[in-house]
Amino acid sequence: MIENLNHNLVPPFWIKKPKSQKAIIGQTLVIDCVAGGTPAPTIQWKRLEKKNNNYDNEMITQTSDASLNKHDNFRLIVNNSRMQILPNGSLVIRNVTNSDENKYLCSGIYTC
Repeated sequence: MIENLNHNLVPPFWIKKPKSQKAIIGQTLVIDCVAGGTPAPTIQWKRLEKKNNNYDNEMITQTSDASLNKHDNFRLIVNNSRMQILPNGSLVIRNVTNSDENKYLCSGIYTC
């Protein structure tokens, strides 16, 4: 007998949405993004590949795809010496520089 396990699925939902933030050059910035669901979603962070001139001078995080421009090109962020995705999904940017000013996208996805 094959059992249908889909009845246990809970779509991703926000526990703590990321918020737009300003950062101080040289400091560490933590942008929270915590999602729940069953199975637990994996948090992915992306960064806008090329800044658009109409964004203001602050760190911007985006919580939904609704306001994204279809021409925006986001690139997946992977852990490195300056940027790290914590187990809870928050993004840490160490030693913030001017080049970190950008639009960031957080999303919760299911992985197999």
